[in-house]
Amino acid sequence: MATKEDFIPFKPQHTAVRNLMLLMAYVFVFSWIIDRILPEFTSRFLALHSNPRDVLFTPWTLLTGFLGSNGIFDLIGHCVWLFFFGRISEDLLGKKKIYNFFFVAGAIASISYILIVGVAFGKSHAMFTAAPAVAAIVYGTAVFRPFYEVYLFGTFKVQLRWIAVFKLFFDVVIVFNPVTFGSGSVTLIGGLVGVIGMMHSMGSIKIPLLDILSGIQLKKKERVPKRSASVKINLKKTKTKQTKKGNAQAEIDAILDKINKAGYSSLTEKEKQTLFNNSKEI
Repeated sequence: MATKEDFIPFKPQHTAVRNLMLLMAYVFVFSWIIDRILPEFTSRFLALHSNPRDVLFTPWTLLTGFLGSNGIFDLIGHCVWLFFFGRISEDLLGKKKIYNFFFVAGAIASISYILIVGVAFGKSHAMFTAAPAVAAIVYGTAVFRPFYEVYLFGTFKVQLRWIAVFKLFFDVVIVFNPVTFGSGSVTLIGGLVGVIGMMHSMGSIKIPLLDILSGIQLKKKERVPKRSASVKINLKKTKTKQTKKGNAQAEIDAILDKINKAGYSSLTEKEKQTLFNNSKEI
């Protein structure tokens, strides 16, 4: 049975694919609701504008622009592609790689959108789709495991490379549509980022910058554990026990030396009792 935690994105126990799907779903729901309250809020404050001057006033759209969806069917499409291809890569490469491909490709696609549509062509459009980020995972997975076979509709066995070719055909067609030219172009760029990143991970190509970035680790200040009061008490007890044990052993050794010199009959009643008690502990 599903719980509240199942619908919280970026929970450690969730897969990266699930977290990203939840994130896209929440962004879509938020944009749908807010547009009913404040019309055109999404197009003004969530979508990425191609005009660099607009981005200066809404810099967060460099992130939100590649997390959105143009309708419920667009969202479903993103989730389906991410679910089937992302799970394969995550099982083989881990969560971190999936997050890297998704967010790095999305960020590069956002910058490319401004440079291509706004700067190069001088047009003013807006982008609100996760297609570039999803394409990075789809094409990257196809390069990583091109001969991996999946069953479509539980019947047809198809290799990932042919599914990727099918998607590539439609992504290229979108570029030739004047309305979707910008988003279509950066979708291909996002896919290219995924391919290059995956080839670098496989060792097929060498990109020193990626090695440097992946090697950066935040230094954490080492914490010196503090001894608790209970530990101090235990240590004192241990030392006390060791001292008593040493004194008792010295007393036994003295009694044994006395027996060797004068015999057992020379022992006092206290010494005999001490020796008797010690024999029971042994």
